[in-house]
Amino acid sequence: MRKITAIFLIIFGFVFCGFVEAEGEKYPLAQGYVNDYANVISPNAEQKLEGLLYKVEEKTTAEVAILTVSSTKPLTIEEYAVDLFKKWGIGKKGKDNGVLILAAINDRRVRIEVGYGLEGALTDLESKLIIENYIVPNFKTGNYDAGLVSAALIVAKIIGNEYGVEIDPSL
Repeated sequence: MRKITAIFLIIFGFVFCGFVEAEGEKYPLAQGYVNDYANVISPNAEQKLEGLLYKVEEKTTAEVAILTVSSTKPLTIEEYAVDLFKKWGIGKKGKDNGVLILAAINDRRVRIEVGYGLEGALTDLESKLIIENYIVPNFKTGNYDAGLVSAALIVAKIIGNEYGVEIDPSL
């Protein structure tokens, strides 16, 4: 009986460790406001985005994160965004004032996930329009910097308006 229990525990340990490792690969760790795991953002644009998103949090407490990945598969981008939003804890506790801009480059999918605390300011329609009018046209030409910077600037302006503050757009 002890042998069977020991074998079960060993097998369970390997399976559990693999699950945790798979989760770690599926959901990368946040390393700032901008997390470019697809390696499509230039260092200059990343620095500018970090500065802008820092200003947003400093003036409003709202948190905006940008993540690029190669793919979200086997999950849809919507499932991945919701799970990652929770895992990273984007937004202040009790305020739920976070925004995630997620681009899955090889999947050719983009999603803006908005916390409940900002849904009145940054609606699903506005998110869709930002994606369609700014991100997608730039991504189609390979200009990931312009797509993400323009989206971040618009999101920052919307959040600033919601909080009654001006976010200096100078990058």
